[in-house]
Amino acid sequence: MPESKQKGHDLDVNNIIIHQVTKEAHKDKIVLKTADKILEISKREIFFISDIKRSFANSGKTYGVFEEQSAFTTFQNLLLKYREKNINFLDFTLGLMDFYKSVLPIQATGSFLVFSEYANLANHDDYLLVLAINNKDSYFFTDDLTLRETQSVDLSKIDVASLINLSQWQNFKNGDENINTYLSFKSGLKDLSKYFLKFIGCENKTTKTEGSKRLVKAINDFFDHKEYESDFREEKLEEIKAYCQRCERQGDGASLHNIAMLIDKESPDEFMNFANDEKYSVNPFISIDTQVIKLLTRTLYKSKNKDLILEFDNDLINRKIFLDESNSIIIKDVPDELIKQIQRHI
Repeated sequence: MPESKQKGHDLDVNNIIIHQVTKEAHKDKIVLKTADKILEISKREIFFISDIKRSFANSGKTYGVFEEQSAFTTFQNLLLKYREKNINFLDFTLGLMDFYKSVLPIQATGSFLVFSEYANLANHDDYLLVLAINNKDSYFFTDDLTLRETQSVDLSKIDVASLINLSQWQNFKNGDENINTYLSFKSGLKDLSKYFLKFIGCENKTTKTEGSKRLVKAINDFFDHKEYESDFREEKLEEIKAYCQRCERQGDGASLHNIAMLIDKESPDEFMNFANDEKYSVNPFISIDTQVIKLLTRTLYKSKNKDLILEFDNDLINRKIFLDESNSIIIKDVPDELIKQIQRHI
């Protein structure tokens, strides 16, 4: 049997610190309780971040970028100062806590804020995690077989959090036009999410066309991954296309959950987690570009002139058939028989 990997084996946690926002009962006063140093990194801290990362990986994230023009640019400015080594991690988070306090409404409740910087050893990218969470009332059994009340943190139910891919953000700032998102956001509490978004300065700039392209790619890759039979695949793609077109006609966004239910109503989370991964960055609700969604189902492309005849299904585009910058067509996974025929003429 292969040796099981230890939790957190794919993480290199560089910094972690925890601050707290408290709210006095029956008083409109918000008080900060801040740490005076970052935590020592042990297995406990690595396991903690690993558990948060696992919970964050589940479906339901919204992707976006930092707002370009906003009155709330403090988060990004402080992050720039830290990345340029003008301030240390402690001062960076203390500055963020002051800003967080300034955007909190009077009716806000207290919470713990966790800040952590880590490297993902699987994709070699650096990340900044910002998590707001509270203790939850719970129970545990004692040695004398009685119940006792306690408080604990339920990492399976994140209140609100943001994960910033620092490597992608840097590449985006350097002009990489292939990067559309580098910031993901997850919320379980709607009231908290409003001012947390303001705190982070997150903006969803996904266009209808871009969002639909991500959805189509995620669906095609998922079906390839599952190795669905051709007839089943075509039937499901027709259902998804019809649903998306219906949403567009009604002026609604298509629900990722509803699409996942069309694919497999017994296990919808499998596709939702797949599509919501950072690789595809499909948002929970997608504005539909019908011209892109049409590419889900097969359309036969034909082109003919005196020298050349081309004929292929559109679902091969960007999977086996590619168009490069010089408008040359690249065909991958060419059948062996065709290769042999061409080789005989070379």
